[in-house]
Amino acid sequence: MLDRRSGKNLYLQIIEILTEDLEHMPFGEQIATETELAERYKVSRGTIRQAIARLESQGLVFKIQGKGTFKGGHLVQHASFIMGNFTQQLLAQQMIPGIRNVSVKKEQADEIIASYLAIPVGADVWSVRRDRLANGVPINFSTGYIPTSVVSKLRASDLEMSIIDMLGKKFGHRVYTATNLCSATLSDKYVAKRLNIEEGAALMVLEFIGMNQKNCPVLYDKSYLIGNTFSLRIDQIISQ
Repeated sequence: MLDRRSGKNLYLQIIEILTEDLEHMPFGEQIATETELAERYKVSRGTIRQAIARLESQGLVFKIQGKGTFKGGHLVQHASFIMGNFTQQLLAQQMIPGIRNVSVKKEQADEIIASYLAIPVGADVWSVRRDRLANGVPINFSTGYIPTSVVSKLRASDLEMSIIDMLGKKFGHRVYTATNLCSATLSDKYVAKRLNIEEGAALMVLEFIGMNQKNCPVLYDKSYLIGNTFSLRIDQIISQ
């Protein structure tokens, strides 16, 4: 059940509970409706809808219009590891990080953004778009989303290099932990133009959800990395 005294966001607790429940369900089994889940956990349907959207984005559930929500596949691997931010990773590889075409705009959070940031759909967020460079060559197009409740005023000039460093050093919202989601896609026309690549080129998609000391999300960052410039290493301990 939910621990309402812990200070941990109820939406995040519901995600954890539903994820654990899904582990014991066969693929394709229908889960409870939003109304049933809202009544079970004594929260609003909006909170449940955000949690379901988060699970759907991870492939753990899928929806059929007019039918309901069903259990999807499992994440292939979940690993806990320590990793620096993108700028730190480039420096560790003796590469020179760079940034260009920075733009900042106030937008309203859609369902996916709201689910990652644990805010209501339609809430104001800052979208921070930028191209990230390695030795002067664009390899990454990123859009970061920051709730205006976290940072009330934001300008493009506030971002010197790392959006994580900006949050911590300029606005006092240090990112302590993060969840990273990795997937693959093909470049559309807009991203291809940003990265000077052909439309349809292979891309790695890296989604970053940064949490503060209270385990509340303060940043959702979605990056498109040119496929042949990025690799992911996972070290496993195999149980016998």
